[in-house]
Amino acid sequence: MICDEKWNRRDPAAEATELLRSAIRRGQIAHPLGVDGLPGYVWARDPEDASVVYEAKRLSVPSNGYKAYPLIDAQISLIGIIIR
Repeated sequence: MICDEKWNRRDPAAEATELLRSAIRRGQIAHPLGVDGLPGYVWARDPEDASVVYEAKRLSVPSNGYKAYPLIDAQISLIGIIIR
């Protein structure tokens, strides 16, 4: 499964990054945090389609980067936290 086409037409710094930051502020993260304080995983709902939850996984390069992808329902149920 790949991300919705709409994300290819958007400014990642203004929209995808803000969605990631917002989810981190809400605590929708996996523990433990890295030595730099950034989480290894972050989960966020699509702001336009509440049925879609994205998982963002920390990248090794760049060290502060993430790669996000949508989850299926079975994966969402395993997260164990409420994704807002």
